[in-house]
Amino acid sequence: MKKLAMKLTTMKKIVLSCVLAAGALCTFAVAPAAAAKRTDLNLCVPQAFRSFNPHYDTLIVEKVVTTQIFEPLYFTDDNAVSHPILAESYEVTSDNLTYTFHLRKGVTFHNGEELKADDVVFSFENAQKSPYMLLYLDSLDSVSKADDYAVKMTLKYPNAAFLTGLNNIGIVNKKHYEAAGKDVGDQPCGTGPYKFESHQLNVGATLKKYDGYWGAPATIETLRWKVILDPSTELIALEAGELDILDVPTANWKDIVAQDKWVTIDRPYTHVSYVEYNHEKEPFNNKLVRQAINYAINKEDMIIMARDGLAEATYTLAKSPYVFGATYDCPKYDYDPEKAKALLAEAGYPDGFDAGPILTVGGTYFEKTAQVLMANLADVGITSTIEARETASWIADTIAGNYGIAIMGRTTEPDFAFFDNVYGSQFIGSTNQARYSNPRVDELFALGKGTLDEAQRKAYYKELIEIVQDDAVYAPLFFRTMPLAHDKKLNYKYYLNVVKYVECSWNE
Repeated sequence: MKKLAMKLTTMKKIVLSCVLAAGALCTFAVAPAAAAKRTDLNLCVPQAFRSFNPHYDTLIVEKVVTTQIFEPLYFTDDNAVSHPILAESYEVTSDNLTYTFHLRKGVTFHNGEELKADDVVFSFENAQKSPYMLLYLDSLDSVSKADDYAVKMTLKYPNAAFLTGLNNIGIVNKKHYEAAGKDVGDQPCGTGPYKFESHQLNVGATLKKYDGYWGAPATIETLRWKVILDPSTELIALEAGELDILDVPTANWKDIVAQDKWVTIDRPYTHVSYVEYNHEKEPFNNKLVRQAINYAINKEDMIIMARDGLAEATYTLAKSPYVFGATYDCPKYDYDPEKAKALLAEAGYPDGFDAGPILTVGGTYFEKTAQVLMANLADVGITSTIEARETASWIADTIAGNYGIAIMGRTTEPDFAFFDNVYGSQFIGSTNQARYSNPRVDELFALGKGTLDEAQRKAYYKELIEIVQDDAVYAPLFFRTMPLAHDKKLNYKYYLNVVKYVECSWNE
C-alpha cells in the first residue's frame, strides 16, 4: 500500500507539471516536508495583470498586488476606524474644509528616496487626472506642500467620507514616476512592505520583502502570483501543494470543505453583481421597461447557476451593515413574471421586444448570470442574445455607452457617499455606465457628503436609495461570498475587501 501511495503521488505531480507546461505557466517548488519555516507564499489569479499603476488599476487582481507595494496616508478598516499609515496625524479646520497631514519621517520608497511632501502632492495631483480616482477626489480642490513633512489639502465642500476615500490613493515617488513615464505600470515603486521584482505577461508576478520598510517587517519574504485561467488547474495546483491559498471555484467548494485538508472560510464580501441598462438607449430609457425586467429576474436561479448557491440575493447595490447609509427599507423587486408582463404592456410592449445582446465577460460567472437572464427575459416575451467579451473590451464599451443591457459587478466602498460613481451624473462617461442622471440624486449625494451629522447623512441616503430603486436604475442581483481555502500552517489575516500579506505568517 505504501508503494501504491508513493506511485499515486508521483503521478499527480507529473499530471500537474504537464498541465502547467501546456499553459506556459511558471512553476512553484513544493516545500520539502522537513524544511525550516517557509518564507514564501504561492498564490494565483484568474486573469492576466495589465498594469501596476496604483492610480489607474481597475481590476481586482491588480489591486491585490498594488496594495502590497503602495500605501495611503490613512487606512480605514472594516469597522470604519481610520489608522495612520504614511501620515502620523492630521488636523482639520473648524469649517471642515482644510486638512493638514503630517507625514511619517524616515519612510523610504523602494528606490531609496525618502518620502517627502512633494511626493504626496504629486501623487494626489496625478490621481486627480485618473477617471478611476475621481470618485475619491471629486471634493478635493487643491493640495500643496506646507513643509517637507506636511501637506495641506483644501476641499471644495465638506466631505464626511474624505478620510475613508484616502484608502485608495497610493503614494508614489515623484522622481521615479516621472522618469518611468508610460512604463510606470511595469515598474511600480512604492513604500509598502513588498517591492516589485518581476512580471511576465499572462504568466505571473513576483514581489519581494522590502528590507527598508518603515513598519513591522514581513515574515513572508516572497509573494508569487501565477495566472491560472482554468479552475480545474487551480484545484490541481492546490491539492498538489503548489498553491498555499485559493479562492475556491464555487462548484468545488463542498468537496474542498469535506476533505478537511485546509482551513476553509466562506468570507463575506461587498462585491455586488447587477444588471445595468443604458438609460440613453430605447427601450431601456423607459422606467416601466426597467421595472418590468427587474420583476422578471429570478435571483435564486442565478445564484444557483452562477455561484453554486454561494451568494446572497439583494435588492440594492449597498450591503448592510458594511456600507454606512445602506438600507433595505426601500422599493424592492421580487420575482413576479406576471407583474413584469403587465408593466411591459403598460410601457407599450404587450408582445415584448428584442433587447439585443446582453454584454458580459466570457468564461466567468457573469456569463452564467447572463444565461439565466436571457431565459428570464424570454419568459416575459423579451428576446435577447449573449455577447461574451474579454474584460478590457467589456469595460470600454459599457463606459462609452455602446450597449443596451449588460451584466456588471463591482466591489463597493464602505460609505454610501462613494455610490455617486454609479448614480451621479458627473460620472457619466466613466463609472456611471448606466448614464443615469437625476438632479435630486446629485443633490442628495452633495448633502450627504456635506454634513458630519450621521443621522442626517443616513436620512439623505435613505431618500436617495428610495429614488434610485423606484427608477430601477439597475437590477441588483446578489452579493457574492469569497469561498477560500488555505494551508493549515498559514496564519492568514484578511479584511473585508483586501489582504495585507505583511500581516500573514507561517506558524511552522
